Amino acid sequence: MSQLPQNIIKRDGSAKPFDQNKIVKAIAKAGLATGEFGPARAREITDNSVMPFICDLNVASPHIESIQDAVERALFDRGYFTTL
Repeated sequence: MSQLPQNIIKRDGSAKPFDQNKIVKAIAKAGLATGEFGPARAREITDNSVMPFICDLNVASPHIESIQDAVERALFDRGYFTTL
């Protein structure tokens, strides 16, 4: 896995510090809303699927759309179609 991003580029073009925990929380919230999984699975999805994809982009500041794409891909690959 390459280096962790320093920032993310938001939809409005601003840069914000990268926070992996925000990804975990968003995935957990979606999983709980659908009843497909909870926080522990969200952490595992983030650590094992989303973060490697983001790090492989090899950019210091990925766009939020790239992060969203990584999350959707991870959920799809794991069969969490309702949470998508």
